[in-house]
Amino acid sequence: MSERTTQEIQSHAQAALSGSPIYDLRTLRVESDHENGLLISGTVASFYHKQLAQELVRAIAADAIVVNLIYVADGYKPESVESPHDRLKKARAAGDPPVRIQRTPTPK
Repeated sequence: MSERTTQEIQSHAQAALSGSPIYDLRTLRVESDHENGLLISGTVASFYHKQLAQELVRAIAADAIVVNLIYVADGYKPESVESPHDRLKKARAAGDPPVRIQRTPTPK
């Protein structure tokens, strides 16, 4: 079995979110952070949707690091999605570190 590139993983993760039956998840963006990881960004209406998106991407991500930059806004109605890199910059500037989730490799 060959190793998938971060770009391939990013593409599969984006397709999974875009095809979700939950509308909030369809508006999220997944980008490669060029350090063997993925950034998930956008806005959803609940922490439940934030968690669903994170777990969906994490299941696809294999050993890639997943950075969840999803913003939860009460009463949110999806309109535009800002770049994950912009969200990361804003989070760092506000002193709000992103949550990094790293999967532990499974013993073979």
